[in-house]
Amino acid sequence: MELVLGKTFTSMTPIFMSGHKGDPNWISGFHATGDVTLDGTKIGTASATIMHVSPPMRLTEEYDTLFMQVVNSITGVGTFEVTGIGISSGSSTTTTTGDVLLAWYGSISNGTDSLADTYGLSSGVVIGNVYTGQGEGKETIRIRFGY
Repeated sequence: MELVLGKTFTSMTPIFMSGHKGDPNWISGFHATGDVTLDGTKIGTASATIMHVSPPMRLTEEYDTLFMQVVNSITGVGTFEVTGIGISSGSSTTTTTGDVLLAWYGSISNGTDSLADTYGLSSGVVIGNVYTGQGEGKETIRIRFGY
């Protein structure tokens, strides 16, 4: 089964490298939370941990590789995790605007409740802003139940 989920991130909190708390030049990743939608209707929430492979984050870099883990909680149904790798892409204007494009692909596993035996693939794109902590995008999931 293939579904296209909407993602609206409402909070993105920086994770700073050891000894550099609060210094935007030493960000190693982010914790993010937001809503999951299907056909424009909210069906749950998402929480993510996104870590740069080669920290610290550099807003002037054209792209950077990321590891990510997202827990999607579908109201009244259960949760499933997406573990994957992504690429963030900035531009020469990222330092002033804060806009970053994040594209990823990964595997679906570790479901709970009605999603306990769910496996599959996830891919998507989110445009986020490192200054406002908000972002929006789409995730396509291909899921199956059982092996």
